[in-house]
Amino acid sequence: MQPLEPELEALLLQIVPDLASSWGGVDDDEIDRVEQVAGRSLPACYRWFLGKFGRTMGPLSYRNLDFSTKAILRAYAEDRVERDPRYLLIAFSYDPAYPSHFFYDLDSPARDDALVLGGEYLDEDDLVPSFETLRELLGWGALFTHGICKHPQRCAGMFTSSGGDTLSQLEPVLHAHGFAAPIATGRHCGVFRGPTMDMISKSTPGKEPYLHAFDIGAADAMTIRSFLGQVASATSLELEILRWTPPLP
Repeated sequence: MQPLEPELEALLLQIVPDLASSWGGVDDDEIDRVEQVAGRSLPACYRWFLGKFGRTMGPLSYRNLDFSTKAILRAYAEDRVERDPRYLLIAFSYDPAYPSHFFYDLDSPARDDALVLGGEYLDEDDLVPSFETLRELLGWGALFTHGICKHPQRCAGMFTSSGGDTLSQLEPVLHAHGFAAPIATGRHCGVFRGPTMDMISKSTPGKEPYLHAFDIGAADAMTIRSFLGQVASATSLELEILRWTPPLP
């Protein structure tokens, strides 16, 4: 049987080769219990996610964030989060100092998925749009942790566009360097793998995507600098480097 999320599943298995032996999903009955809490049909991507990772995410687990159906259902059963017809808890935060859960905005569907927001309370002043889809959150986070952070040299910074969205201006340079986009994303998130580099970028959903924070990983600073030099010369994007990891001499 073909996976429901073939591109995302292929990316995750490529980044974490032993993932299939450590992930753990839940059955349809458990997924249906979450759907009953939501009071409506779950996004197709989320049903796939729970079928693969609803019990454990294995090496893809987040520190202080629990995406399991057990955590979701317990949080609602114990009234630790408010029930709401629009927002559905998809990850419970155990951070003792600054808890920030992840919620779906089920009124904002996108590409068989839905908008993901972060916050402690179901309050417009507290909830912050994070990713247009759970698919983007998973791909972006996995490539950062298991791809970019594994490279000997990393660079973080900002791309700023004076007009038009940032990713469309980056595409020609990315193509010239052999980058491919392994999963479908919107204008607010970029997930790219190249022959010698990995790159992710992100802007805030709901705002014009003129500003993208980026992280790049490669074998050395020269490779990253060559790429960023082409971005600076071939596009009108403004480039700001925030940090090198490890710091450059």
